Amino acid sequence: MSKTSSGSSFKRAAIGALLVVVLGLIAWKFMGGKAEETQTATFDVRRGKLPINVITGGSLEALESQEVRSEVKGYEGTKILSIVEEGYLVTEEDVKKGKILVELDSSQIKQKIVQQDISFQSTISSLTEAQQSYDIQLTQNKTDVKAAEQKVRFAMMDLEKFLGAVVTKDVLSQLPPVELSTNSHSNPVVPANPAGQPAPPPAFKTVDGKPAAATPSAEKPFLLAE
Repeated sequence: MSKTSSGSSFKRAAIGALLVVVLGLIAWKFMGGKAEETQTATFDVRRGKLPINVITGGSLEALESQEVRSEVKGYEGTKILSIVEEGYLVTEEDVKKGKILVELDSSQIKQKIVQQDISFQSTISSLTEAQQSYDIQLTQNKTDVKAAEQKVRFAMMDLEKFLGAVVTKDVLSQLPPVELSTNSHSNPVVPANPAGQPAPPPAFKTVDGKPAAATPSAEKPFLLAE
């Protein structure tokens, strides 16, 4: 009986020990998994630069800026044909080469220049025509003056034939000055006397003292009245 009791006790002890081992393994498995999950990552420490990059939105403003305005007057709202890209850095080489930063629509200005050129050419043509007309009129006036002077010389010659050179000179010295009108086709203008009336013709008398006729003749010579 004692052997049977001791054998059953050993079995119970073995089963209990086995259960403890199994429970220990189960507990170690769960406890070990949680420990792995809570472990902190570690890295090797090295000396170096620590770049800090922050991506954000906003706008930039230059410290030095220059405002460029169109100097063309009378053309508000001029269309921009081309412009350099935003943020372009103008270099000295660009300045030397005369790089175009902004190109405006110049079609209206070019059209205005063409119209002004046409008007200028028309004015030059009118000036040329006026100069030609002036030259023609000046030549005609000179011709008319020469013709009038020729008529005066012929009239003097006729008068000297009737009166003689001495008498003609005395007669002309008493006559008011005769001026030719600017109009070559008009008669000579005789100035009026201070009273506003035309100057009277000089008085003539014949050698015997009688009044001479209105028109002198070669048959009856006359003298100036004193």
